[in-house]
Amino acid sequence: MISYYEFETGCGRVKNDAYKKWASFAYDKVLYWGRFTLKWVINAKGENLYHLSYEDLMQNPAGKLREIIKFINPSKLINNELISRIVRENNLAIRRNISSFKYYNPVFFERLEHLCYEQLVALGYKPRYQLPELTYFHKRIINVAYRLRNFLLIRLQIRGQNTKSIDKNKEEIMTGKASERITRLIDHDEDSSMENKKREGYF
Repeated sequence: MISYYEFETGCGRVKNDAYKKWASFAYDKVLYWGRFTLKWVINAKGENLYHLSYEDLMQNPAGKLREIIKFINPSKLINNELISRIVRENNLAIRRNISSFKYYNPVFFERLEHLCYEQLVALGYKPRYQLPELTYFHKRIINVAYRLRNFLLIRLQIRGQNTKSIDKNKEEIMTGKASERITRLIDHDEDSSMENKKREGYF
């Protein structure tokens, strides 16, 4: 996740690098990974599937690359010298310490793990953090908030706001600093407006 974010930032696809940008990026990608993993890994069926964990690749990069080549093309002649050079030049056997990441926040990383806790357990991983009580309800709330955010972004796009305005609203929703009134339909529905109801004699 961290390397992915740094890659996207380096390529210029993530503008104005900041903690809010990182938090929004990580949240989106973890939710996507959870859905993708559930559909295409955990619940996937068929013989033409090759599962490779990050840990196995880091532990034996050259061996796993050979396995991948054989899986894709069993008759392919393997170039061991080329594989050794790929491993050496790309530092595939070197793992970084995530605590050295400039935006590292253990509380935030714990929340990210809870978003895909079930998938991690199903894949045989031992989560770093204990799953708190009511996590099921927390996840439901998070999913509702995520859908609400997407709904609001679509509404903003329909109203013709520019990308900068959309990104700003997205960051506010993701960081929880936006007014709670943003989620109240009554404040955005003219037909249900309190002021209109008063003028119509309801009060």
